[in-house]
Amino acid sequence: MNITNNLEDNVQKIRAALKFGESFDVLERIITVHNTTFYLYYLDGFMKDTNLEYVRRDMVNISDDIFKTIKSAKELSEKAISSVEVVTEKNLDKIIMALLSGQTILLGPNFDEALIIDVRTYETRGTEEPEKEKSAPWCP
Repeated sequence: MNITNNLEDNVQKIRAALKFGESFDVLERIITVHNTTFYLYYLDGFMKDTNLEYVRRDMVNISDDIFKTIKSAKELSEKAISSVEVVTEKNLDKIIMALLSGQTILLGPNFDEALIIDVRTYETRGTEEPEKEKSAPWCP
């Protein structure tokens, strides 16, 4: 099943597919940019607040005149989002799979595609040897 250019319908499809409200791992964030409402979906813990802020700020920082010319998800990705890893997708199953893989989904009004934005972050471990695994000073 594909998403349509009806934002409310697309939001309902995503919420139904994810059993939104029953699971608290998937988060929904509604943002308004240039008097236009967008829905962001992402997994709790896979996206830092600063990455979300970069996406929002990219969209806010373009002029209202340029923003009004954007008519598709593809145009939004090209004109307003600086993240390198952005693709568009129509297929709802692929969109849900991307979301459950930790990517961020952005839905916009009159867009018959979703943006899949890869701004995942992972826990990292330092390069130093952990205290519990250090060798005794007398062992070579």
